[in-house]
Amino acid sequence: MAYKILNLDLAKEPKLTPIIYGRVGDQDMQTITVNVTRRDEQINLTGYTVTFEGVTGGNTKIYDTTGINGSSLATGTFQYTFPNKAFSAAGKYHRAYFSFVKSGQRDTTGEFTVIVADNSDIDASEAETIITEYNKLVEKLNKTYEEAVKRLDDDYEVIAGRVKEIEAELEALKKLIADYQTSVDQTAADAKVEISDTLKRALDAIDEALAKLSSADIVNKTDLLNFISGENIETKFTSNLVDKVNGSLVENPNIVYANTSVDLLSPDKFNYEISTPGYQLVNNLDDLHYISQIKEVNRIRQICVAFNVVEDIERKTPWVFTQHNATTLDQKIELVRKLVDGTIHPIVYASGSGAHSTNPGATRAQVNMQIWGTTWHGGAVNTTNKISLLEYKNQTGQRIQNDGCVYIIVYAPVSDGVVASTVNLDYAALEYTISTSLSDSYTAKQDFIKHLDDKENPHGVTAAQTGAVALTGNQTVNGTKDFQTAPTVKGDTLERVQGVKSYNFTDKIDKTYWTSGTVWIGRAGDVVTISFQAAWKVKSWGAALLWELPKEFQSDMATLSFTGSHQSTGKGVVFRITDSGTNLYIMGSDIAEGVFLTVSYPAKYKLYEI
Repeated sequence: MAYKILNLDLAKEPKLTPIIYGRVGDQDMQTITVNVTRRDEQINLTGYTVTFEGVTGGNTKIYDTTGINGSSLATGTFQYTFPNKAFSAAGKYHRAYFSFVKSGQRDTTGEFTVIVADNSDIDASEAETIITEYNKLVEKLNKTYEEAVKRLDDDYEVIAGRVKEIEAELEALKKLIADYQTSVDQTAADAKVEISDTLKRALDAIDEALAKLSSADIVNKTDLLNFISGENIETKFTSNLVDKVNGSLVENPNIVYANTSVDLLSPDKFNYEISTPGYQLVNNLDDLHYISQIKEVNRIRQICVAFNVVEDIERKTPWVFTQHNATTLDQKIELVRKLVDGTIHPIVYASGSGAHSTNPGATRAQVNMQIWGTTWHGGAVNTTNKISLLEYKNQTGQRIQNDGCVYIIVYAPVSDGVVASTVNLDYAALEYTISTSLSDSYTAKQDFIKHLDDKENPHGVTAAQTGAVALTGNQTVNGTKDFQTAPTVKGDTLERVQGVKSYNFTDKIDKTYWTSGTVWIGRAGDVVTISFQAAWKVKSWGAALLWELPKEFQSDMATLSFTGSHQSTGKGVVFRITDSGTNLYIMGSDIAEGVFLTVSYPAKYKLYEI
């Protein structure tokens, strides 16, 4: 029997780490004496439940209270004998420590090291232990699968086909197990590889089977009959942070912010998005936590999660917006508020801590969650130091904001500068339900007949058809449209807009610089052409405004320079369109003669904007 003394401190301050050595197969022969202190002061552990917690080199989690001999707990000392399973796998423990629980309070020691050496070969008893645990896991997975199948309608033919496929996969799984059980006498290395590979194939087989059922685009018979008869059927959705990448809305439209302040911030004041590794810690309920804290007097650590419900529906069920003719963001928000009202269900798994309100320097375990309306509402709270569920069910009212998002906040008690304000977030999600019926997609027969017989509105049916030209609002019309006469745009015919206009110089602007001439301005589609022949008075360089261009002939380029030629000498004279494309200037010349010029450029406005 091996004895060793461990001195462990609850403060968890880094010190020389103790090491325990063992070998695969050791049984009830490793007993240690543990002295527990808090910052080197002796503590009384009477009444506490003492547990050894560890993760072996084979990734097996161990929680053991049976090996504790607590006869000296009053002095902070106890003896502990490691169980057989503690030395079932070779390798260094990922973590090992003792925990103490009393009256809902929990504390842990600093970690120590456990190293398990391999034995010469795997024996039958070890293999039997592994097989037993493996069979338990398979049984659990099978039970999960069977419960999922029971939730579906057995009469539905499509589901029956799915079940047959899964049964075949389970038969193959049984064969894998049988094949494994005949090979336990192989070498240690081969046996462990076989165990790992077989278990992986088993898990993959079950996961794939369940995924097929959960993702199948089917409804049960009852829902189908309800839908046909016009009754509502409900579909539940979950929006979470899976695949989320910092700074991107492509993979996932939701965002998590982590800020600090002396007060709770409104959603528009949060501006620090967590990192991609941070998102990976909160996308599943897996005991991996995103930890955010601040140790500064009167400041509160707070995390805000923005769930973009409108975008989530757009990606999962875009037909919801199509069948309700919701095209703009405002229309979609208004529709979604009606569809999901009373079903919004934010979920958070979190814990937190901060300064004690009446005992300065002491820690108080607490984390709160609230949801945004016109202010933060609700009072979901966890006052333990364990990760726990916080939720609000069946939320009504304007929970979806004008950007399409539902906002929740998770925050800890304030820091006093000694104790940090800390939030530990494991998982966050938003559940909601959409209720639809056949009448959402189809009109009643009597309504359709009435629509056809509507003599006051003979085009009411065709106006709603795909490809119909709307009477109001902007619309892109594709293809070639032949008109008997020229259509008009705001009272001006397209024939004139696309044809040629003639401008004579006026006393108001032009005559100061020009003596004679005619300007021709034409537009073909979105291309404008200016052509003119004229004589002017200007002899020195300088910008002289010739005229203000009509809206349909303004340039898409803020500044555009071009050069005309003298009729006799061929020398150049510079013109420039500037002032955001609205005015034409002459930049001067050294000779007063006639000039000819033709120039084309893109129009600033589309025809329907004029």
